[in-house]
Amino acid sequence: MIELLVTLSILAVILMMAVPSFGPTLRSNRLFAVQSEVMSSLALARSEAAKRGVPVGVKAPGASVASGNEWGTGWSVWVDSNANGAIDAGEPVLRAHEPLVAGLTLSVPNNGVIEFDAHGFLLPAPSPARQLKACSSTSGAPGYQITVRPNGLADSASAACP
Repeated sequence: MIELLVTLSILAVILMMAVPSFGPTLRSNRLFAVQSEVMSSLALARSEAAKRGVPVGVKAPGASVASGNEWGTGWSVWVDSNANGAIDAGEPVLRAHEPLVAGLTLSVPNNGVIEFDAHGFLLPAPSPARQLKACSSTSGAPGYQITVRPNGLADSASAACP
């Protein structure tokens, strides 16, 4: 019995030293998951626009956006039947993403809307490339920059965050 208690005590001490080191790993994994979800949402919007023959967009569902964290409250992929850049009544939402966990940001400049036309190209045409940035609030931690090119293709790369 004494040997079991000594073993459990040693295990508890080792765990207390190891648990704090999991924080950066968890943040990194959560940030990678956000980047993957954004890439998936953009790919869905582009493919649905080409399939349906109407504009499909990705944007934050609410009217208020926080500068530097425009999609932090979540985002939606929707069919923009009237091509006005807004989610109107009767326009189907294809996917809705929940808000980001505390400590993560997702910035989407230029009003926070990304739309694709019936050919899968970025709207409005001609349009420059759009860049999104997923970051952690931890100072100096690397993040991801997602670039959507005018032809609608998106790619992701590591980026420095503020």
